[in-house]
Amino acid sequence: MAEHASPRVNAVHFPNFVGRTARLTGKVIRVNGDVAMIESPDGKEVEVRLINGVSLTSTFVEVIGTVIDATKIKMMAVIPLHDNTNLKVAAHTAEMWHDPRFASGV
Repeated sequence: MAEHASPRVNAVHFPNFVGRTARLTGKVIRVNGDVAMIESPDGKEVEVRLINGVSLTSTFVEVIGTVIDATKIKMMAVIPLHDNTNLKVAAHTAEMWHDPRFASGV
């Protein structure tokens, strides 16, 4: 089952997830063709390589994808979120996911 896990991450976690699937919640800053810039819950900008034909219509989204490097993720899927999404809560959730007290071996 661990091979299908997609842990929640903030941009700070990207270097540890290169080549792996992860989930990033964020605020859409801008979209230009097949690339979007998203503000990660920890305040960093992340480049999202979009799937052909996908348009981001929500202000806040959760991107599920493969981390390319410390600042980029290649989208596999996107979940539109409510306009009242709280990025502080999303940041805290990602940090708790990686807290050793709650480690599950993912």
